[in-house]
Amino acid sequence: MMSAPAPALYRTIWRWHFYAGIVVAPFLVILAVSGAVYLFIDEINDALYPQRFVTPSTGTVRYSQMVDAALTQFPGGRVTRIDTPRAPNRSAEIFITPAEGDNVRVWVDPGTGAVLGHYVYARTIIGIADVAHGSLFMGNRLGDGIVELVACWAFILTVTGL
Repeated sequence: MMSAPAPALYRTIWRWHFYAGIVVAPFLVILAVSGAVYLFIDEINDALYPQRFVTPSTGTVRYSQMVDAALTQFPGGRVTRIDTPRAPNRSAEIFITPAEGDNVRVWVDPGTGAVLGHYVYARTIIGIADVAHGSLFMGNRLGDGIVELVACWAFILTVTGL
C-alpha cells in the first residue's frame, strides 16, 4: 500500500503546478487554437477560396505552361514550389517569390492553364495561425524557444497534476 506524500512535499509540488499553470496556460491556449485552425487547413481554405475548384477535365497542360501562366501575374518572380492537384476538381498551386513584395501562391487550372487567383499566405487565416503556432509572433529564435519551453512545462504540469 502506498503512503501519502509528506504534507510539505505535496504543498511544494502543488505550488509549482499552480504557478507553472498560470504562466503556461495562456500560451497553451494560443497553441491549441492555432493548431486547431491549422488542423482544418483544407476545410477552411475550401470555404474561403471556392475559386480553387475547377471543372474536371480530360486534358491537362504541361507544368511549364502553368508556371508561365502564373509568372505572367508576377513578372520577375521565381517559382519555388508546385503543388499538384490532389483531386480532379482541384487546381494546381504555384508558389512564387516575386521580385518585390511577399511570397504568393497562385492557383492554376490544370486543364486549361488559366490563372484562377492568388493570395499571400502570410495574410490568410491559415498563415496567421501558422506563425502564431510556430513562433507566437515573436520571431523564429525567441518565439520558437518559448513554444518549446511551454511544451516542456506542459509535460511537467501533466506529471505534477497526476
